[in-house]
Amino acid sequence: MVSLSPALVAVSGERVRAVLSRILGLPEVHHGRIQVVIQAGYPGNVPLRIDSTPFADGWQYSITVPERIGWPRFVRAIAEAVLLDFSNPDPGRDLAPVPLWLSEGASLLLTISSGRELVPEPNREFKDPNRHFDPLPAVLQQMEGRSALDFASLSFPTEASLSEPSMFSLYQASAALFVHELPRAPGRPDSIHALLRQLQKHLNWQAALLQAWNGRFQSLLEVEKWWAVQSSYRRIRNPFRLWSREATLGQLRSILTEAVVFNGTNAPASVSTPAALRLSQVVSEWDYSAQSEVLDRKITQLLNLFPMADPDLLPQIKELHGHLTVYRTARTAPSTGRRGEPDPRARLLAATAAGSIRRVEDSIFGVP
Repeated sequence: MVSLSPALVAVSGERVRAVLSRILGLPEVHHGRIQVVIQAGYPGNVPLRIDSTPFADGWQYSITVPERIGWPRFVRAIAEAVLLDFSNPDPGRDLAPVPLWLSEGASLLLTISSGRELVPEPNREFKDPNRHFDPLPAVLQQMEGRSALDFASLSFPTEASLSEPSMFSLYQASAALFVHELPRAPGRPDSIHALLRQLQKHLNWQAALLQAWNGRFQSLLEVEKWWAVQSSYRRIRNPFRLWSREATLGQLRSILTEAVVFNGTNAPASVSTPAALRLSQVVSEWDYSAQSEVLDRKITQLLNLFPMADPDLLPQIKELHGHLTVYRTARTAPSTGRRGEPDPRARLLAATAAGSIRRVEDSIFGVP
């Protein structure tokens, strides 16, 4: 809880506007005015209401709040008013509402990113409110291992999803993840700003979203498909489950090494010498019938490593997986040689794949 005063409201409002603009990639442009009325005796359990009035030079928004209020609730109200201001620059048009997933998602990203620094208090030390902090781990933690809501559930939430605390927490986290990922959709880094600019020009936010992503999403079905893939990827790549760089390197080095046993030619049959071969040597030196089982095993191990791997090593994992799958597919293709003769491409395919794999090996094992 925080005790509101005119000075505190003014400072907090500007902090919320500045941090929200940075998170969503919005310009520092103010179209209208936001007025906060601190009312003694205002019921603390009544939903905060944002009243809007058009004037010749822009809209004015008014929020009535109690003297004491939970700071996240206060921040959410200011954030929604700021989003309304950005999405309604023209007082001559009807007021366009901000979709619930955007206001809730942006508010959660806002409170996670800057937290209590958004609402200062006397005799309390604060960090820089403009510092950068990745909100994604906290958003995923709020999901508690649950899958993100699909696009339809974000667009048209049920009464249960908004009234039941656990379900509303999932809705907030899913919305925050959706808002976090939208600017990362190919072709539109300023996507949130583009959407807000379009809201007042369309009858619903769905049409505004498609217009903002014109050329990337042709229909809401494409948005739904993109979100299904992206949310699943983020859930798999949960930062709380990722391995350290050292642990990931250890697993990669194990995958790139194949333990074999050689029987000594001049030794008794019972005497054998253990050795370890690099994967590139297996590809270049072994007969393909012996390689195939090893390749399948290594491809599976790389797929299992991907969800937990250190982010800095993902490029090497993807590159190595690509070389192995391309080589495996090429070697299992029908032979172009004469019947009974080996495929004339086999030697070239093996040499090319071994060279590509060796370059990845050198980077993993630290060979200059």
